Amino acid sequence: MNTDLFWARSTLRVANATGVNKSQAMTALNKARSQHKALRIDLEVTICGIPAGIQLDHYSRGTNLPIHSASLEPNDPPELEYTVTDRKGYRADWLVERAERLGVDLDSIVMEQLTDQR
Repeated sequence: MNTDLFWARSTLRVANATGVNKSQAMTALNKARSQHKALRIDLEVTICGIPAGIQLDHYSRGTNLPIHSASLEPNDPPELEYTVTDRKGYRADWLVERAERLGVDLDSIVMEQLTDQR
């Protein structure tokens, strides 16, 4: 269980029992619930040997025009924004931190999966 959600529920329980700060406790619970909702999974990947999901927030292939094209503008690199989730679709920030600690390049894993699918 998410610790923020646990503490928000506990705080609301105490606030309801005492009748003090009920509104603030309910606001904190709603905020914790909104962060704990399941997200849709667009890609299934394995990160550090752990099955995970990727929700694509923004993806642009970029441009790859030949040098002799009529356009004098430089090529745009691909743009990628995503959220890492567990298999059930809940945010997995802990997995991102673990991958960063181990030096795993998440962007390359996601881009590889995208090119395999398309």
